[in-house]
Amino acid sequence: MYHTTVGVYSNMEYKINGVDPDHLEGHIEYNKGWRFGRALLVDGKVVYTGYFSEEDIPMLESRYGHLRAPRLSETYW
Repeated sequence: MYHTTVGVYSNMEYKINGVDPDHLEGHIEYNKGWRFGRALLVDGKVVYTGYFSEEDIPMLESRYGHLRAPRLSETYW
């Protein structure tokens, strides 16, 4: 089993990763520190808004929450 994360940039482009559960906390912290402008969804729920506002959460979850990584990503740092 793995988690799906979706990083959404301010221009609405996105990156999907399949993340090992043992690496999820580190993956979230990495994204907050090094990808701080983009929002991050984990398994369909926003865990970090980046440059987006709290009011954008329903839109982000509606547009990107259904996406699933097809497999565990080789790299996601």
